[in-house]
Amino acid sequence: MWPSLISIGSFSVSSFGIFVALGFILAAFGVWRESRDRGLEEIRILDNIVVAAVSAFIGARILFIVVHWPVFSEQLLRIFVLWRFPGFSVIGAIISGSIAFLVYGKSQKLSLMTLIDAYGKALPPLIFFVSLAVFLDGSVTGKVLSGRFGVPAVGVPGLHHPIGLYGMIASLGIWLILWVYNRNVSKYELPRGSSGLGAFLLLGITLCVLAIFRQDHLYWNGISADLLAFVTIALISLVGLVIVIDNKYHNLRNLTTIFQKKKI
Repeated sequence: MWPSLISIGSFSVSSFGIFVALGFILAAFGVWRESRDRGLEEIRILDNIVVAAVSAFIGARILFIVVHWPVFSEQLLRIFVLWRFPGFSVIGAIISGSIAFLVYGKSQKLSLMTLIDAYGKALPPLIFFVSLAVFLDGSVTGKVLSGRFGVPAVGVPGLHHPIGLYGMIASLGIWLILWVYNRNVSKYELPRGSSGLGAFLLLGITLCVLAIFRQDHLYWNGISADLLAFVTIALISLVGLVIVIDNKYHNLRNLTTIFQKKKI
């Protein structure tokens, strides 16, 4: 593992912080470019990105601190020393970022479906670099895996499933699916929001699969809160996808006819 990229005396730059920041920058650029190309006002797009990103960052840090409170209770300043005590919660980021995105986007009177498409398209680079950060940092613990493919985890003996590596591979799969969609399916004029909701559906499914190989679950009444949250993301995205398609064509059965006509 490679938790620190640079170390000078007592000061070190964590690989986790660097690659998470890089993922957010690339994702933000993708959201801005996609939204701009679809006719949204640039300054309002940037405002939306900043609010959503800051909210996701704060929510991710707060939930991580709550879950790992014994680490921070001894000295509260550790909360702010990110380069020495890094760590963020995916669930916290998704919940707080989504709420801020929906509430602020509505107050801006922007097209939420257009924004959802833009954010969905920006997911693969974000997932890739966050997964790379997790892989190098070793802060997400997979289940025990003996053999050459096992990797060490912070504070846990033995070798474990490389969750970060799995996430990187999954991000490339999501990118490939979205690329095929944009090259082929988009010509059938599916409604706005369908691409983004499809991306979030893939994200939910990916997180559910990764949760199977994780050991560090957060439990609520004996149920994995992580898995429950990821299933909820997938279901909400699926329901939203069905609704926007059904609203566009009034009846999902008409969609088959439309595809057939386009092929002719």
